Amino acid sequence: MAESPETSAFDQSRIWSHAQNVRPESFEPAVPRLRYLLRQVDRLAKSNHPTVLNIGLGNGYFEREAKRLGWEIVSLDPDAEALQRVANEGIRAVAGRIEQMPFADECFDFIVASEVLEHLTADQRQRGVAEIARILRPGGRFLGTVPYREDLRLRECVCPQCGFQFHQFGHHESFTQEKMTDELAAWFTEVSVRRTAFVDFRRRGFGGRVKSLIRWGFGKAGQQIADPKL
Repeated sequence: MAESPETSAFDQSRIWSHAQNVRPESFEPAVPRLRYLLRQVDRLAKSNHPTVLNIGLGNGYFEREAKRLGWEIVSLDPDAEALQRVANEGIRAVAGRIEQMPFADECFDFIVASEVLEHLTADQRQRGVAEIARILRPGGRFLGTVPYREDLRLRECVCPQCGFQFHQFGHHESFTQEKMTDELAAWFTEVSVRRTAFVDFRRRGFGGRVKSLIRWGFGKAGQQIADPKL
């Protein structure tokens, strides 16, 4: 989908407010992906209580699991209503956007932004990644995911009242491994971008596990039928 001046200024707040506050169950398919990221932080952390920032709240699954593990978890999101729910559970919730984050320099061991960067315009993404580099501690890690080679046209919608065209989920960019690597390499000395798919092997019978394994293999190969990620 071509980006017009109107699209680049598109305010996605209503999309996210609806998903996070009216349909939080829509984030359930993200659980395998978030479990993977939780395992990565746990594997790479140098202490039992790393300081972790998650950008983009969703339904709060990542934050709740991080708190259960004893991490110092902070959630950043522009939606005040969604933030209040996790704040009521004792999780530090901060209102803000990735392009201008209200944190001091070098204050987090890990920063997670899963399925976030594709929602940003090129300018927003450049400023957002610069902000991530600014607030990461020396030796810190940025972990994230984006859709791989998404055909944005397949989810193009049009408002029946005003005719405005937009992506169903507010995506602006489609990524290849090369593009993602180049954008991150401008700010980080070590960059690893891999292609994969996230599937749930838990609580499934033998047939379900086989199907999940096949889907994972298709995702690693970049086949769109498996919703591949970087």
